[in-house]
Amino acid sequence: GTHLFQIMKDHFGITAIDSLTHPIVDVAKIRADLGHDIWITACIESDIIKSGPIERIRQAVKELLTAAKGKGRFSMAVGDMLRGVPLDHRIAYYEAVKEFGTY
Repeated sequence: GTHLFQIMKDHFGITAIDSLTHPIVDVAKIRADLGHDIWITACIESDIIKSGPIERIRQAVKELLTAAKGKGRFSMAVGDMLRGVPLDHRIAYYEAVKEFGTY
């Protein structure tokens, strides 16, 4: 349904899109299509965080934050970090956000 975002922006005046799941949704394309005035909130697909490995988690965070960088408003939701997520996966996630999440 991401092809409908432009219609929703044009006809309904949306200013934010929430709960985009990387890599299932191409956040960079949505940013390019809709421009920099849309607030985008995205998260990493929860199975990546739960299953790892750590390098896959780091790569997913890097890809998402690289796609989101530039002009425009962006926030990254934590996703499913509750029961069952190994501590080393949580640490890898937060370290990757710190490393790749600054402009």
